[in-house]
Amino acid sequence: MKKAKKRFTTMVWYLCLIGVITLGLVSIVGTGGDDDGGGSDTLRHYNFTIDMDPVEKNGVSAEPQAVVVLPDKPGPLVVSYSDDSGDYILELSGVVYGSIDTKDGDYTIFDELNEASTIVQAMEGEGSDEYFGPLTLNVTADIEIPEEDPPATGAWTVQSGDETITVTVGVDQEKGAGVTITTTDQTQDPFTKFYGWGEFFEYLLDSDEPEWQRKAAFSGSIIRFLIENSQFLTTTFDIIPDLEDVLEDEVPVRDYCSAFNEGENPADVRQEGYNDFTWFDVSDDGEVGGGDSFQWEFVDCWDDDPEDDIDDLLNGTIDLRGYTEVEDGGKTVRIGYELPGGVEFTEFCLSEIEEVDEGVYTHDTTYAVTVNGGFTIVFYEPED
Repeated sequence: MKKAKKRFTTMVWYLCLIGVITLGLVSIVGTGGDDDGGGSDTLRHYNFTIDMDPVEKNGVSAEPQAVVVLPDKPGPLVVSYSDDSGDYILELSGVVYGSIDTKDGDYTIFDELNEASTIVQAMEGEGSDEYFGPLTLNVTADIEIPEEDPPATGAWTVQSGDETITVTVGVDQEKGAGVTITTTDQTQDPFTKFYGWGEFFEYLLDSDEPEWQRKAAFSGSIIRFLIENSQFLTTTFDIIPDLEDVLEDEVPVRDYCSAFNEGENPADVRQEGYNDFTWFDVSDDGEVGGGDSFQWEFVDCWDDDPEDDIDDLLNGTIDLRGYTEVEDGGKTVRIGYELPGGVEFTEFCLSEIEEVDEGVYTHDTTYAVTVNGGFTIVFYEPED
């Protein structure tokens, strides 16, 4: 019997599945890139900027850009999700700054030039009263996220009307790494409390805890969401050079996902799904490179983990527009998708396949997460 995986009914989007798909896609061409390939192979450390409201911006790449058809409003990023209590919508806008160590996998969300990065969110339930209302998240101290360990440093605030909630990352002697959360609303009792990371993400949003504490946990989910988005996008910088020769001869490049045994797949899910990676020669030079665009389409892409009886199913499209790769002395110093809405999600849906009995599967959309909208993301070499 496979081990059951606990569901999280919070708005947290796990991109582990895409990491598995990435490995499968690159395996089509064998061993992958060399030191002259994608940015993560040629530069150990990057800063990054995510602009989630780039409607008025033009491409800022050092590479020549060709005209690309863009959606009328490429942004903000809109995430909707379902849980037992209903359907909710989250809108993200603003600018996020950070850094990434591409070798060790360490991430940092930080304030740029001593100005806190701000994410304005609206969280509300469809057909019901506003859930949290508009919130503003300000990073006030660098949040360092090691590859294998939970964060132990950093801080941010959540502004909700006249109330300010402060989240400070730290370590407790009994609970280990976690956060201390504080509210300026002193009518709350208690108005300061420490939670371990596990409690913070897995417990607060699904409990009867005071709303200010659930807002704090919700803001932590946003931080995690942004980190995982930036992490996923760095994988594409390896995929593009690894598939360069194949893409120029074969469009799209297809990778098949896990397959059900005959007759075991749910009625609305195909027996074997796939994902297609497509190159668009926007620069019209016959070569994969700067100025071009790509599309990643997922069709009933199921990742069957033998250890879990609840697994992920992906459907939808990710467009990657205005690819930029600037080299200096043989080293990539700037890379990203720099057109407005350079990274564009269209009905990108994560749902669940559950094995309710041996060989009996259901498609559960109760906990589905759907992402629409776009943002510009640029990774660049830190200045000395």
